[in-house]
Amino acid sequence: SSLSLNLTGQILNGSNVLSVWLEDNVGNHDPANAATVALRYDDISPVSTVSALPLTSTKPVQVGFVASDPGADSLPQTGSGVGSVNLWVSRDANDNGIFAPWTLSATIFSTGSFSYDPGSQDGGLHFYTQAIDVAGNTEAAPTAATPPKAETFYDATPPVLSNIRLP
Repeated sequence: SSLSLNLTGQILNGSNVLSVWLEDNVGNHDPANAATVALRYDDISPVSTVSALPLTSTKPVQVGFVASDPGADSLPQTGSGVGSVNLWVSRDANDNGIFAPWTLSATIFSTGSFSYDPGSQDGGLHFYTQAIDVAGNTEAAPTAATPPKAETFYDATPPVLSNIRLP
């Protein structure tokens, strides 16, 4: 057997207490024998910030981030907490200022940093993080018009001496 409920009224972020009791066919009921259930609700999107060195010659490139879910660490708790964070990357592989579309590079289920391998090609890198909370609320994914949250230039090409002249 199953029971479905239709809730009306305002549901708030956080814990909402629902009391349930039975009523028979002639209207007998006893709210004093109600069962209570706490329903958690969260419709607030999490947020994230990113940090990376502006210039690096070391790989993998370390991309630090901080993600939070508003209300998850307050009392009463209204947020569900960060569940995961996606790292999006856009590259300027031709060093011409034109960045490729954003690509999803990695997903991490903890906090701290990503290690991004830029391969062997020098160039500009744009980074964007997208936090997702336990309830499934998602920070916006980047679009073509989305500015990066952090950027770096990867330069692993050693300098070359040339055109040396002796007097």
